[in-house]
Amino acid sequence: MDTHPHALFSKSDTATEEPPVKTEPIALGDRRYLSPDGLASTLRVSLRTIARWHDARVGPPRIKVGNTVLYDLERLNLWLEQNETKATSSTAKPPRNHRQASKVTRNGS
Repeated sequence: MDTHPHALFSKSDTATEEPPVKTEPIALGDRRYLSPDGLASTLRVSLRTIARWHDARVGPPRIKVGNTVLYDLERLNLWLEQNETKATSSTAKPPRNHRQASKVTRNGS
């Protein structure tokens, strides 16, 4: 029976598995923190975006202890509030076509 030597091993036997990503908050004392993976998951952005924000100094404040980076959830909430945008009349979308615009003015709305 001719079998190829690699056929004896399944992918799961030969591939190294990555450790699970920690996305749940980490409790230290009375504070809760997110890892960079947890922050990216929470904000639905990539890790690269988190890194770009840090490099541009526009991202949420972070704490670094050795090689460990953490984001304080309380400070993250403040950062989100400070970066919240409010719609203004100049940023509102104009009507799609002239018919919609004339309906708005004719109806008084």
